[in-house]
Amino acid sequence: MRVRAFGATLVLTLLLLSSHTAVWTAASKGDASVASAVASMPVVLQGGDVAIIVNQKNPARDISFDALRKYFKAERGQWPNGSKVVVAMRQPPGQSERSAILRSIYGWDENYYQKYFRQGHFNETIQQAPKELNTTYAMIQYVYYTPGAIGYVRADQVDTSKVNVLSVDGRRPGESGYRIK
Repeated sequence: MRVRAFGATLVLTLLLLSSHTAVWTAASKGDASVASAVASMPVVLQGGDVAIIVNQKNPARDISFDALRKYFKAERGQWPNGSKVVVAMRQPPGQSERSAILRSIYGWDENYYQKYFRQGHFNETIQQAPKELNTTYAMIQYVYYTPGAIGYVRADQVDTSKVNVLSVDGRRPGESGYRIK
């Protein structure tokens, strides 16, 4: 394959989205052929793992994956200290961190997620669906100002001056075996 880049360096990034996302980067100069892939990383998000964040007043520092799933599915509504759990989710559907949470924690796709909370609200088995927020900044601010809030952001975007990061089953984002990707 020949690529003409008019003397500039051409960086071709191809995101292959499937159950495992791969990022391939190839570079070439001028009218040379595109070099073979120089970097390949199996990642879901370019920024890495998704960090589970909580309000700083929340005494929790570690959570089991099963408890995390129950909080996000609204099956458990109180923290061990008795405060109300308020789950926050990113908008829009298809947003990378949201997709990672749906896949990793819920084990669902977007359609099933929507159906689950609509049906639970209709049947009155779920009192409150997750709060929908549009930006990372909004997520951090919401968790910062809401006692009992739990949400998520890319691990490289956490503001530890405002929120705490939970380890999941004793593992923190970036550590081997961390499950939220």
